[in-house]
Parts: sequence; C-alpha cells; structure tokens
Amino acid sequence: MKAKDLRAMDEAALNKELQDLLKAQFNLRMQKSHQQLENTSLIRQTRRDIARVRTILAQKAATKLTRTLIGKAISTKMDKTVTVLVERKVKHPIGKIVVKSKKYHVHDENNDVREGDIVEISETRPISRTKSWTVSKIVERAEI
Repeated sequence: MKAKDLRAMDEAALNKELQDLLKAQFNLRMQKSHQQLENTSLIRQTRRDIARVRTILAQKAATKLTRTLIGKAISTKMDKTVTVLVERKVKHPIGKIVVKSKKYHVHDENNDVREGDIVEISETRPISRTKSWTVSKIVERAEI
C-alpha cells in the first residue's frame, strides 16, 4: 500500500489494516515453511507494509500529544519572544484553593502578541535555552 493512501485513513482503519497485514504475514511464513510459497518476495513486501503502517500510526499518535496552556502575556520586550504567565488553581491539603503561577518564555514568530493579551501556547521542540513553547493563537486581545 502507498503511504499517501495510509495517511488518509483514520486510526481505526489503520489498526484493522495492521491486523490484516500481520495475519497475512503469518500465513505467508507458514506457506514458506511448508514449501508451498512460490513467490518469497511477498513476505518482504508484507513486512515493509507493516512497518509503513506502524510508522504512520506512531506519527499520528505523536501529533496528539502536544500540551497546550492558556496564559496572559506580561512582557513583550524581547524580539520574537513573549513572557507568558500561566496561573492554575491547586487544592491545598488544608482545603484552601491556592493559585500557583509560572512564567514561560514563548516564541512569537511575527511579534503579534501585545502585553495583556490572553494567548494559547503549545509545547514544541526547544528553540533556545529557555524557549520550548510557541504561541498557538491569541485568545483575547488586551484593551489599549
């Protein structure tokens, strides 16, 4: 099967295709062991198809695992970098609800974000020593 066709399939169809290919590989190996298989290149082709399907499944799973956070841009003084304050509420063992906050340096390619904007950030590969997040979208603009 072509990789282009496999990428168009959804995850359930890919899993079914993988199971079918594994059964076909088992049957081909049994035929080979009983000297009933004339064309042994079918085993190699099936093995490659299995690897192709597993690779595409892994790629689809990897795209789902990006973390996203929502925070407020508090500093835009750096070029292509925004400091975003993300606040989260945590329950203290006593029973109190405490607001924890953390600052992230976030990559902003076009310098679109202004101070006070509410932005959604997503985790990416490390861009610099302190930046491994990028601005996904601006949720709400700050009033000027």
